[in-house]
Amino acid sequence: MVRKDKHKHHTDSVKSDEHKDHAVTQSSDYEHKPDTSGKRDFNLWMPLAIIFALLFIGAMGVLLSKPVESDSALDVISEKVIDYVNNNLVEQGTKATVKSVEQMNGIYKIVLTYQAQDIPVYTTTDGQYIFLSQPLNTSTPIDRGQSETQKNFDAPDVEKPNVKLFVMSFCPYGHQAEKGIVPVISFLKNKINPELHYVIYGKEYCNNLVSAGYYSDIETCQAKNCMNGTSYCSMHGISELNEDVRQLCITKIYSSDTLWSYVLQIADRCSSVNVDTCWKPVAESVGIDTDKIEQCFNTEAKMLIESEAKLNEKYVVSGSPTIFINEEPYEGSRSADAFQQAICSGFVTMPEECSQQIQESDPSTAAPSGGCEVQ
Repeated sequence: MVRKDKHKHHTDSVKSDEHKDHAVTQSSDYEHKPDTSGKRDFNLWMPLAIIFALLFIGAMGVLLSKPVESDSALDVISEKVIDYVNNNLVEQGTKATVKSVEQMNGIYKIVLTYQAQDIPVYTTTDGQYIFLSQPLNTSTPIDRGQSETQKNFDAPDVEKPNVKLFVMSFCPYGHQAEKGIVPVISFLKNKINPELHYVIYGKEYCNNLVSAGYYSDIETCQAKNCMNGTSYCSMHGISELNEDVRQLCITKIYSSDTLWSYVLQIADRCSSVNVDTCWKPVAESVGIDTDKIEQCFNTEAKMLIESEAKLNEKYVVSGSPTIFINEEPYEGSRSADAFQQAICSGFVTMPEECSQQIQESDPSTAAPSGGCEVQ
């Protein structure tokens, strides 16, 4: 497997209405503008991009004239279609001809010949609309394939891949990544080394929020978002930072399986508003001794958060989720299948599990849609 030069660590960000107290950015989709250029070349096979665009808008039709009500509907409709095409779609001085007409699943398929190419178009049975792309069958799912980011990702090869996942414990996008990666961790077991880390902001966090007008002064901001007596802060408030510390204590005391069982439940059963009391029943349900976690919290919180802050600085982490596989930034899909492929790309010798399919536990993890990040 080819090794890749390490890229500059970076994170994309998106805007989330759920976090109105803070600025979160979101990448936009491509802008689609209507064609106002007039007459168009009817050679649909010329630019491949046009074909895909037409497939994307599938159901949009081109309006013809009055519906047809005749026993010779096929002949009349094909005549209407070819007249419309020749008068509106092909280049001036050229013509398309009808090669064949057939009825299929409630519509007509008309194959036209234009400039030595056979081009299918489709029309409603009443002759009112034609479609310049193949109809999509709603009973057949479309294979969307992999994103370019996912297809191109190739982690540096090592004997035992390392995965670092940085999250905010109550960022929904971070939880999405956790849901996607846990089945892979369970599947590959001790063949990989997964690490769960947390996004920690420093003193510049409250400085920026005060400058932006979110808080009147530094003290008010720190009281709401930062660990007492420190400048370590979290985007969703001090309760989120407290939860980060508890999860670090669980990581230190308990097994990986216990940690991930707890993590998957805490974001679903609690919120950043009530987690300081809500966490105990969740912990107890997965076999965690809450007294041990509280003792760790009271004696080691600052040290644990300082260590996380140093990792944030080392890897230039600013948003949740941020993912590294063998030190390579990963920004692809957050589905179990995508994580499996990405992690397996980082083995010197792929284990048998890399060729086996993982059962998706949550379809919402499929898209790499967004993150929590303060600007």
